[in-house]
Parts: sequence; structure tokens; C-alpha cells
Amino acid sequence: MSADQLVIKSGGPIAEGLATPSSHDTVLPSLRALLGLWFTLSIGLWLALGWQPMNKVLTVLSFGLTGSLALCLPICTRYPRLAAGTLLVGSSATIGWAARTAADPTLLAFLSIPVAASGALLSPVAALPAAALAAALSFSIGPDTASQIQLEILFAVTGLSTWAAWQPVRALLLSTWRRSFQAAQLTRELREKQGELNRTIKALDLSYQLLEKSNRELAAAQREALLLRDLRNRFATNLSHELRTPLNIILGFANLIYHNPQLYGMDEWNDSLLRDLSQMQRNARYLSQLVDDVVDLARIDALAMPMQREMTDISFIVRDTVEAISSMARSKGLEVIVSCPDRLPQVFIDPTRIRQVLFNLLSNAVRFTDYGQISVEVREGEEALEITVSDTGRGIPEPELATIFDEFYQVGRPKLDPDSGKGLGLAIAKRFVQLHGGQIWVQSQVGQGSTFGFTIPYMPVATSRLKELGVPLSQNSRHQPEVLVLGFDNAVISYLSRRIEGYTFIYCRNLEEAKHLLGTTRPTAILLDVGLDCDLAKVRSELQEASSRDVPIICCPLPSLRWIMGTGEFAAVLTKPVLPEQLLESIDSILKSAREENQILVVDDDRGFAQLVRRIVQAAQRPYTVVAAYSGEEALRRLQRFTPDCIILDLILPGISGFQTLAAIRSEERLKSVPVIAVTAATPGEDSLSSDGSFFGFMKQGKFGPGELTSLLTSALAVSAGKAIAGTG
Repeated sequence: MSADQLVIKSGGPIAEGLATPSSHDTVLPSLRALLGLWFTLSIGLWLALGWQPMNKVLTVLSFGLTGSLALCLPICTRYPRLAAGTLLVGSSATIGWAARTAADPTLLAFLSIPVAASGALLSPVAALPAAALAAALSFSIGPDTASQIQLEILFAVTGLSTWAAWQPVRALLLSTWRRSFQAAQLTRELREKQGELNRTIKALDLSYQLLEKSNRELAAAQREALLLRDLRNRFATNLSHELRTPLNIILGFANLIYHNPQLYGMDEWNDSLLRDLSQMQRNARYLSQLVDDVVDLARIDALAMPMQREMTDISFIVRDTVEAISSMARSKGLEVIVSCPDRLPQVFIDPTRIRQVLFNLLSNAVRFTDYGQISVEVREGEEALEITVSDTGRGIPEPELATIFDEFYQVGRPKLDPDSGKGLGLAIAKRFVQLHGGQIWVQSQVGQGSTFGFTIPYMPVATSRLKELGVPLSQNSRHQPEVLVLGFDNAVISYLSRRIEGYTFIYCRNLEEAKHLLGTTRPTAILLDVGLDCDLAKVRSELQEASSRDVPIICCPLPSLRWIMGTGEFAAVLTKPVLPEQLLESIDSILKSAREENQILVVDDDRGFAQLVRRIVQAAQRPYTVVAAYSGEEALRRLQRFTPDCIILDLILPGISGFQTLAAIRSEERLKSVPVIAVTAATPGEDSLSSDGSFFGFMKQGKFGPGELTSLLTSALAVSAGKAIAGTG
């Protein structure tokens, strides 16, 4: 038996040395050697018998040994101990039979051979009973007492010698066997471990290959993400311009018509027209506020967008939104039914965004309902308010319900449909509801109408990743910490408020105003625009004189219109939508010392904006003549024929841009001193930050508290490692 086929007694461990050799390993090798020897002897006896056929002793020995071999050979491999015993007994009986046949006791001396063999084949102890058996046999056969004594002494010596000789050999054999078994076991275990190691190495190789593949895919995805981010930013810029330009016209003319009926030959407007104009103004202003939301959705993940939350009565939002949509419903002959309890618990929400959610659902209901009614119902749930908008319209096919809230998805409506919309309303609504920790759903049957519903939790739920900054949600916006901001213009307030939740930002025009506010408020910090080129040490000293409170100063680049004004080429910068008061104030401040009849050149690709400027000047009864050019090239052609007193220049024009137009104007000596007012629909933001570098300074009047310094360093190191939290602007 090989070492791998060894048997462990009672399942014992190797350390206890319980491995025991079987008879196949201890008996069979010696038995086979003895069988070979006795087989040779048997052949020799048969040959001798052939020479002396009448010799009875040879006959007995030949037949006895051959018979013993015949009995032993069939079972020697399967039962080696039984075969060994059979061979020893048969050989002993053969020798005894031969001695009795020949009447020669000396033949019994050959019994010492099976005595000695028994110790080798069975065990050392077996030699002792074999010697006793041989002695008894000699006693029964031998006629001579002296011969018997000699034989018995021979057998005793043979038995004892065999036992004494084989005992240490047997012990050494067992010890060697156990060590061999242990080595075999260790070899097998080592082979198994080697196999496991090889499999592990193979798995690691495969993992390494997969990791390399993942790294390559990640690098490709990163490049694609950077490209998509760039495309998204450009899309947001274009979207901002395209939305603000018509809103500027709508708001401008609405305000102009509302306040100046005499321009249209009327002394005053009737109440019905004034209400309609008021609706136009309110919804236009609302759309103007939502422009920034749409731009944000195009630039960043909606779940990272902060909320400007405050305790709000949801019933007011519901009724106000229904009123805004009622004129649209009446124009289609639809009835709007509102079911809203009088006393609802206030919820901590962003009213502008929830109003947009409801407005989107109602406008969709009106758009896709041709007859019947629209129902708005507010119910109190256990953990949230539930608002549903139901209609009796066309309904939504069941396969499209799963994708109804996807961006740019329109239910069964071709792009050529003038009422198809943009496919953003429900996607924006879903994200805003999720930002409040609520859920939104739809139920619909084709031809029977649809029901859209959403929930608003009673308790504020933080879902924006900005919560990782550690800013707690406040239950009351009046108790939000205040931050004083010293910047180039107040555009920074809108930018910060839309991107950092949980704080109220207060704009300060100069250091004196900041010192005054520091004495009347308790700001958490002071933000200082690095572009103001202020001496930080001086600012700190003056603020310490105004207040003894420990107010940290944070100095960093802040977004503003400085990226336009910083060139020094513009007398003023106006952001669309432009209010009439802003436009007149800018023009009056520039032309106050000019001649009485002034000419203003308006360069804008939107003809409505030029007409709006004319109407604003006419309504204000200013002695200005407005001349329009609708591209940069046309403006340059007109400027070859006359020199205006002021130019109102849109920065985004077809063909050559506003900046290129300005450069061409300044290249003419005659036009170098003409003041230019820039008009833009762009959102001030990262464009201005990129030109200021990446400086960030934090100055605290007192010492750092426990953990404050390490917290600041951790945030700075996260930014340096490219792990800034998404959505921080």
C-alpha cells in the first residue's frame, strides 16, 4: 500500500502518532519472500524425490510444503496474516509428519524455522507460543529423553532469540512507519495548500486583469464624464441665455403696459385687464426664478442641490398655484376643484420648489385634458402630507408609466406637436420631491384620466449630500446662521444662497457697512472677495474695533460680474431680465452731462428688446432717440454714419460676439470715448472664479477650539485630493 493509502486509526491527528501499519504492509512483503524461498525449496524437494522416488521423507516434505503453498497462495494478497498462519502451521505439521515417518527426531530441529518465521510474519511475541508448540511436538514424537531436552532447549532459545531480536526491530519499524505516515500526510497537505495557492494566484491574476480592464474603462468613463460636463455647462449657458432673453421682453413690456396706459392712448386700464397683466407679471417673475433651477439641473445632480427651506402653510401654496393655472384651465372650459383642509400642519419645505412641482403637475393636467375637470386634494397622512392632482384627460398608456418621470420624455406626443412641451416638467418635479424626502407616483388609464401624487414629510429629511458638511437642518429659517459677504456686487448672494443650504447671506457694499452690520447682527462668519484687493490684516483690525465677538474671516474668490467689468471697457453691466428702473438709472448716470438730445444705439439680436428700450424711454419721457442694430456687423455699419452718445450692447450676438464688436468700436478713434452698457443673460459664477486663482484663506480672531483646526485641514486635504463634496458649487 502506498503512503497515500494509509489508514489513521480512529481518525487521530498526526501529532498524536496514531498511524498504524496494516498487515498488508508488515506481513505481505515478508510472506512473499518466504513463499518464494519455500517455493524454491518445494521444487528442490520434488527434484530430489525424482532422484529418490522411494524416499518417504522427501515424499512427505514435498507434498506437505506444496500443500501448504497451495492453501496459502490464493489468500495471501487479501488475507496476509491468515495466509502466514496457514503456511507456518502447514510447514510445522509437514516437518512433524516427516519426523514421525522417518522415525528420526532430529528432523524436528527444522521446526526452529517456522518458530523464527512466526516472529517475522506475525509478531515477535508469536515466536514464544510457536516455540512451545514445537517443544510439545518434539516431546510427543521423540523416543529419547536426551534428544527431547536438546530440542526443547533449541526451541526455547530460538523463540526467545526471535522475540528479543524482533522486538526492537518491530518498534523501530512502527516508529519509522509513523514518521513516514506523518511525512506522507504533510506532503498531501502541502500538495493541497500548493493547489490552493495556485488557485489563489490564478484568481489574483484574473482579478488583476479585471482591475486593469476596470481602470481602463474608468479612465475612459472619466474622460467621457469630463466631456459631458463641458457639454452640460455649455448647454446650461445657452439655455440660460435663450430663456432669459424672452423673459426680459415679457417682464419689460408687462411692467411698461401695467404702469403706462397713456403710451397706448388710454388714461387707465380697467380692472379686468389689470388683473390679467398682474397674472402675466407674476408668472413671468416666477419663470425667471425657475430659470436658475433649470440651469442647475443641467449642471449638477439634482440630489446634490440645496433647499431654501422654511416653515410653510401648504394650503397657501396650493391655492396660489391653482390661481396661477386657473386662467389656462378656463380657456379650455375646464373646472378646477380644490379640496384642502383649513388647518393643516406647517411643513419645512422650499416653497418655490414645491410650488413648481404642483405647477408642473397642474399644467400637464390642463394640457392633456380636453373636457371635464381637474381636482387637487390635500390629505393628512401619518408621516406626511399627501397631495394629488387628478384629471379626466387622455390618460397614459401602461407601458409608458415606468418612464414618465424621465428627462425629456413626452407621453405619446410627437416633437412636431406645438403643445408637446420640453419633457422636463415631471423630471424636475420628481427630483424636487426627492430632495424633500418625499415620493411621487402616477396612476392612469387611457381615456379615463390620470392621477399624480406626491408626499411631503412632516419632519425634515436630509437627502442632499451637502449634509455631510455637518450643516444641521433648521426648523425655522429665521434662526438660520447669518453670513456677511463683502463682494464686488450682490450677484454673489444669489449664487451662494442657491448652492449652500442652512445659512442666510447678507451683502455688504463696503467695509463700513460690514462694521455696522457686525454691531447689529451676530454673523457666523464674514466672506471677503479676494478680488477686492483688501488688506486682510487691516480688515481684521477694523472689524475687531467694531465688535469684540470672535467672527472668523474667510477670504476667497467669489462669483460676480467682475469678469465683465474688470476689463474697464463697460460703463455698466445689466443682467437679463432688465428692469426698466435699472436701465433708466444706468442711462441717466451716463448721459447726465451730455447734450439734451441724446442718441442711444441698442445692439441686440432680439428685436423685442430694442422695442422695449424705446418704450421704456418713451414712458419715462426721456429726451433720448433709440436706434437699433440686430447684429455686430450691422452695428459697425451704422456707427460709420453717426456717433451715438451711448451704446447698449448684448454680449452674445450672432456672427461676431459683443466683445468682438466692442473691440472693433474701440479701434476707431472717434468711438473710443463712447460709453457702452453691457447686457448679458449669462449667470455669474465659475467664469469669474477661474480668473482669480485658487486662493482660500481662513482667519479667526481667537484660538482654534478642540478639533476645529483638524476639521479645516481635513476639508482642505479632501479638496486637494479631488474629493470635494458634489454640489458645493
